[in-house]
Amino acid sequence: MKWHYLILPVIGAVIGWITNYIAIKMLFRPYRPVRILGFTFQGLLPKRRKEFAASIARTVERDLLTVEDITRFFEGVEWEEEVDLAVAQTFEARMKSRTLGRILKTPILGLIGSEILRQIQKSLTHKIIAKIEEQKGRLVEKFQNAIELKEVVSRKVEGFNMEKIESLLMDLISQELTYIEFVGAVLGFIIGFVQMIILIVL
Repeated sequence: MKWHYLILPVIGAVIGWITNYIAIKMLFRPYRPVRILGFTFQGLLPKRRKEFAASIARTVERDLLTVEDITRFFEGVEWEEEVDLAVAQTFEARMKSRTLGRILKTPILGLIGSEILRQIQKSLTHKIIAKIEEQKGRLVEKFQNAIELKEVVSRKVEGFNMEKIESLLMDLISQELTYIEFVGAVLGFIIGFVQMIILIVL
């Protein structure tokens, strides 16, 4: 047996691993077009950046966060507590003014004034909430017409630095990419082993 034939599976494994490693890197690199011997090379994702961003935007709009989801959330918001707090804080700030403060410190006027202010606050809160409920449908409709979720997501992804996109994807699928490299090495080894058998037999 010619022992130097044994190097064929090893070479095959190395070539298989390197080939897959380069293929994975070429998904991202080079970030910008590079001309070599008349041919232009650029990473797949940088080259198809707009299509990549549009694809992610479609997925987000269709499956993750639709306008209808946002609208349902908007419709489900309980405004009463927030409005009541906002009105109370406004009244409290106004009551600290010098003129109103002196009136409220007067025993009788203060008692009457405080009660009147509480009633006004309560009435104002109810009116604001009623107005919000009355206009909620129109606001939701305007929101649906105004927001362009797909375009927003697409612009956001397009604005990402390619190094950042690569880093994010590598963090997510690093194990899978390592597995692909390993499979390349195994296939290369098998091909080299078959070549070795053929050479020995012949």
